[in-house]
Amino acid sequence: MRTVFLTGGTGFIGKQLVKELAKEDVKILLLVRSKSKAIRIFQERGSLKKAFMHFIEGDLTKIDLGLSAEDKERVLKTDVIIHAGGPMDIQATSKEAASVFLNGAKHINELAKSIHQLKGLQQFIHVVGYMSPFDDTNSKIAIDVFQEGNNYLKIKNPYERTKFLADLYIRQQASAVGYPLSVINPPTVVGSSKTGSTEQIAGLGLLVMSMRRGLMPVIPGGKGYRLPLISNDELAKFIVQVFRLEQPTIQTYTLVEDKQHDQNIAELLSIMSESMNMRAPKISVPMPFMKAIMNSGGSKITKIPSDGLTFITKQKFSNVSAKKIMGGDWFKKTSVMKFFPAVVADLDYRMMYQNGRHNHLFKRTLCDNTTFYQLQGKGKPFILLHGLLSDGEDLFPLAQELHEKTGQPVWILDLPGLG
Repeated sequence: MRTVFLTGGTGFIGKQLVKELAKEDVKILLLVRSKSKAIRIFQERGSLKKAFMHFIEGDLTKIDLGLSAEDKERVLKTDVIIHAGGPMDIQATSKEAASVFLNGAKHINELAKSIHQLKGLQQFIHVVGYMSPFDDTNSKIAIDVFQEGNNYLKIKNPYERTKFLADLYIRQQASAVGYPLSVINPPTVVGSSKTGSTEQIAGLGLLVMSMRRGLMPVIPGGKGYRLPLISNDELAKFIVQVFRLEQPTIQTYTLVEDKQHDQNIAELLSIMSESMNMRAPKISVPMPFMKAIMNSGGSKITKIPSDGLTFITKQKFSNVSAKKIMGGDWFKKTSVMKFFPAVVADLDYRMMYQNGRHNHLFKRTLCDNTTFYQLQGKGKPFILLHGLLSDGEDLFPLAQELHEKTGQPVWILDLPGLG
């Protein structure tokens, strides 16, 4: 049994990663700010496994991660570190971003160094992002990221700049200390391929909200641009696949489909519009002009941060290392486009009802881009269909009453665009 130390375990990616790691022969130490809150999160999901999940209270921004002496002793027995911590907040200030990403990288590296010197760290897995400019060929840069990083990396947005400098710092330290490092660069992450449920609304959700309000009348950049996507369950499976490997030195995995096989931004917006019963934008606006509009007040109108456009790219990415371990057809098999309408419908609902209720008695599944809420039981199922101006969750009380009185299964169809 191997011991994994995981940061970001209660986040959008982390919860799915814990679910996948649970299938391995592991003990998971989860760094959390509040043990009671973390336990409640996993209890509500029905995924709390006390036999191999252990919650360690601490904080990435603090020296020694704020660990108690007892917890630090436990963490020093770690075999693999998976660092997926940090908020998805592109509007973070320089101070906030530096505290979480740069200081966080420094503190977790000190832990990795101690483990490696004590017993040999088998692997450090760092989840970064596809727009990071650093890879296995250009990261041997002898600069002090804390003193010279801001001048070296000419990126205005503090969130992106500090996250990428943290990537460089971990690479530098892995080379200096000698621990094996795997850097995983996912594109924009959406919900599970089984449900499309995307609780992280700060990414694609902003685009959905803007389109819902009729504030995205143009195609940013045109057909040469795209917004690469990946589901959180496929990302989690990939991370676990890397976890299984013996990593000799440093390896980068960029999880972006080849450009010629990916949906361009015009096609993506067209599918999104159709899913929301909105008119698709037809006019393309050059990206430099689009950014100028956003910087001149357009971002206040659309509610999309001007820096959010940087995730819409015309860049090509090397995904050879990912294909090598997952197969050449992996990107095609795991394409988000197979269930993208369900993602849009879920985000559309969440953006309209951000204080919405969530009933964990119901199992949420996806069938042919239609979402079902299910209560398990015996016998023939009751099938409930909501009306035009409501949604599936409005039928939860009726479903529970039927289930309690009959013990039979209840299925609720949640139809996109009707709620």
